[in-house]
Amino acid sequence: MSAATSMYLTVGAGIGGIIIAGLLVFLLGYLNLVDGVSPESASLQKMLVAATVPVALTFASAIALQTLGMVS
Repeated sequence: MSAATSMYLTVGAGIGGIIIAGLLVFLLGYLNLVDGVSPESASLQKMLVAATVPVALTFASAIALQTLGMVS
């Protein structure tokens, strides 16, 4: 098992995958709530988007790698 695979397993499998999915749902829900309640808070919205993008990319790459069968 290579170092890249072992680093991936902690994020994409088991409890790591659950944490990433939960964090993504929380960030997207909070972003939606802030956007609906106070549209003038642009700095808070930018911060939430900046936090959501890496989590979404991590989640998408975990799903893509599992779909492609690179990690069993």
